[in-house]
Formats: sequence, C-alpha cells, structure tokens
Amino acid sequence: MNSYLKETKKLLSEERKPLMVVIGNESVDLDSAVSSLSLAYHLNKVKCKSKIISNENKLENFFVLPIINAKKVELPIKTEVTHWIIKNNIELSNLICRDEINLDDVDKFILVDHHVSVFRDKCWIIDHLIKIQAWQAIVFLKSKKLDLVHHW
Repeated sequence: MNSYLKETKKLLSEERKPLMVVIGNESVDLDSAVSSLSLAYHLNKVKCKSKIISNENKLENFFVLPIINAKKVELPIKTEVTHWIIKNNIELSNLICRDEINLDDVDKFILVDHHVSVFRDKCWIIDHLIKIQAWQAIVFLKSKKLDLVHHW
C-alpha cells in the first residue's frame, strides 16, 4: 500500500492519464477512509483485467487514487483513522488529503459512504443511503466488477 500511495503522490505532479479519485465523506470516519484507500488500490490493481465501468468510460483509461476528505492539518484529529493507518504500517505522509489536489482537475469521482458533491456530473456513487436523483450509482459485486445499479 505504501508504494502505491507514494506513486500516487508522484503522479500528481506529472502528466498522466485522466484522473479518477475515490473519496469518502467529510466526517472522515474509519469506513470512509478505508473504503477510499482500498477501492482505489483495488481498481488500480484490476484495471487491466476490467471491461467497462460505465457505458462511456473504460477503467484502464484512468489513474485511480484515494483522497482523504479532510485538510492535511485536520488529519491528526481523526484519531480512529490515524490509529488504523499507523497500525497497518501505512505512512501518514503518503496519504493525499483534499487540500493537496485541485479537484477541478479530476475527470471522475467515486464517492464512497456519501452521495453529495458539487461535481455531480462527474460522479459515481457507492453508498447505502442514496437519496438524490439523476446520479449514477455503482456497487462492488462479489464477481469483482462494477455494475450500474440504478440510473434515473
């Protein structure tokens, strides 16, 4: 995980493929942070084997990275998250927080554990409480592929 996270930080400053970020909710609770890290890592590992993530976008065309939905200076007060990160030998300095990236430059978002974003036209959602219409919702299935669940 550390080598992947180091690579993501390096690629932020370089010319790259279109960018997709996986970002959790603003409370940065443990399930949001872990979901962001694990889904982005997984999608980067399987993207060469993936078919289509939606009708118009092939996953292999994107570089996928996790974003912690907090400012870097706020990270130490997210004690549950920082405890888990340290316990799992992940270097805090390798994490990318929302103030370290220009979100306007992101081509696609995967929202995990929330469903509200100003970038609605560029979002896919993984959440158990989807209440907003006109969005795409995707779910991670046992078959290890992403499928469209509902599109209003």
